[in-house]
Amino acid sequence: MNFEETLKKYNGVIDGELESFFDKKIGEAENSFLKLNYSFIRDFVLNGGKRLRPISLIMAYNAVNSEDENLAYVPCLSVELMHNSTLVHDDVMDEDEFRRGKSTIYAHFKEWFLKNYDEDKGSVLFNNVSSRFAVSNAILCGNMLLSLGYSALAEIDSKKACVVYNKAYNVVNDGQSMDVLASFRSVSEKEYFDMIEKKTAALFVASVEIGAILGNASQDKIDNLTSYALNAATAFQIKDDIIDISSEMKKGHELGSDIKKGKKTLMVIKALELADEKDKKIILDVLGKEDSSLEEINSVIDILNSSGAVEYADKTAKEKIKTAKEYLKKAEISKESFEFFDKLADYMVERRV
Repeated sequence: MNFEETLKKYNGVIDGELESFFDKKIGEAENSFLKLNYSFIRDFVLNGGKRLRPISLIMAYNAVNSEDENLAYVPCLSVELMHNSTLVHDDVMDEDEFRRGKSTIYAHFKEWFLKNYDEDKGSVLFNNVSSRFAVSNAILCGNMLLSLGYSALAEIDSKKACVVYNKAYNVVNDGQSMDVLASFRSVSEKEYFDMIEKKTAALFVASVEIGAILGNASQDKIDNLTSYALNAATAFQIKDDIIDISSEMKKGHELGSDIKKGKKTLMVIKALELADEKDKKIILDVLGKEDSSLEEINSVIDILNSSGAVEYADKTAKEKIKTAKEYLKKAEISKESFEFFDKLADYMVERRV
């Protein structure tokens, strides 16, 4: 199978496993409101997604073990469920009401509340009671997703895999915390890489590591595969930042959403280093301005391009992919998995969505 065929095959497998997993959980729920919670979670998780993390887990298992790959099917759900846990919490922190063209869990709960209860004034943290209800339940659903991830991983008896999974969640949260603070302060290039290696790359690394562990890989293979994953996933995030400011690409958010949120991307950091004082002021005036106009957003994007910051970010991402492929060669894994991970690395920097 080529790369696209592999993605299509395992997307179908994973979605089928997720449907069965959630149907069972909904059936076991003790009351109608809990069933509603799990139904919202189910619909959120099954609303698209590339499934790159669980597929990477399966392919890492196949990379070192030619036995029944079905053994990895339920455990691989763990990393997809953790990923979606972070997305639910991200949507709350970013106040996003849509993801992949559909309502976020927060938005679903707010709509449900307003259909069933009267609106009222809020308290210290919220303007109204419906927002407090929606945010509270969205946070809980994110927590539920993580718990469900542990349940999926518990299908196999591997303390080592569970330790990796737990560590990944801790590291991802460290990265998210760093990202929240970064919106309010200057960030160095080193700090940026430390942040995205934690927030984005850590779960890719854990996915590959858990798969290799389940396949009884040697420590040398695990080290090379995880180094591959770290570099490839770092490139993935840099590319994601570039897509956000590219009008011809389709990220699923409005153009320049990261600029409005004050995200300190590699491009912003580099532009603030390279641009003249006038252009630096334009960037800083618009960065983090939620009500900025399209004209203002485009002015910042023009500076990111003219300063050479976008070119620098693109070059850096490609260098990360080159390093990733060097580690992949050292891993000495099965031909099928090698070809998959080699093409996955290319996809990290060539994708347009």
